[in-house]
Order: sequence, then C-alpha cells, then structure tokens
Amino acid sequence: MQLSEKNDAVVRATVEVLAAHADEVTRVFYPSLFEAAPELLRMFNRANQAIGEQPRALAGAVVAFAALLINPDAPDFSPVMRRIAHKHVSLGVKPREYAIVGHHLLGAVGEVLGDAVTPEVYIAWDEVYWLFASMLIAEEAKLYALAVIG
Repeated sequence: MQLSEKNDAVVRATVEVLAAHADEVTRVFYPSLFEAAPELLRMFNRANQAIGEQPRALAGAVVAFAALLINPDAPDFSPVMRRIAHKHVSLGVKPREYAIVGHHLLGAVGEVLGDAVTPEVYIAWDEVYWLFASMLIAEEAKLYALAVIG
C-alpha cells in the first residue's frame, strides 16, 4: 500500500504534529464516537478506556502506520496489524463500522488541530485511515473465512 504522491508530502509535513496531539485527539474521538454509535461500546474494554490504554493503542497504531507509509525503512507493521485484526474478529467488528470510526476520528483531528486541518490535510489523513482500514478489513476477512471453514 502506498499513499498518493500529493498526500505523501502532506502526511510527511504533518505526522509529527498529529503524533504530538494523538492522545488529545483520542480524548475527543471516543466520546464523539460513543455518543453517535453507542452500540460500538461493546467493542471496547471500559477498563482500558478509563486508564487510557485503548486510546494510546489506537493513536499509536494510526501514527505508526502513517510512518510506515512515508518511510519504507520503518519497522514492520505486519505483527501489529495481525494482532489488531485478531482482536477485531474476536469482538465481531464488521467492515461497515470502519466508516463511522473514520468519520469520528478525522472529526476529532479537526477539532483538536483546528485551522491547521486544511482540506488537503484532511484528504491526506483520510487516505491514511482508509489504507489502514482496508488492510485490517482484508486481514479480518481472512480470519472470518478461516473460522467458517475450521
């Protein structure tokens, strides 16, 4: 997977800012998500939410994935991706749920970073999110298929 050339430049220019504000973004993201889609609460360990482990995991995964996209020498992300996919399958995550998560995640980025999130920045990070989501959806589809076969 590769970012488009234009979005690659934008992500390179903004990844450090987003990484620096990742915890704040997730503090805005989760209440927004759960207010809009309370049925998604079933997928999140409330204890991990309370101590901040889940928000740090999400923020870290998205930033690490973006770093991989802009730096081919970044550490292999495959083990992280597989671990996330296994967790998602154990919780019954469905592909359609990625759209609502992405909407609220990018909305939280906009709320936290304000005017710094130009349309170009939004589009670039939207591409990062959907590349990430597409890889997870594909890996999860394999796991769901194996569960049906097995």
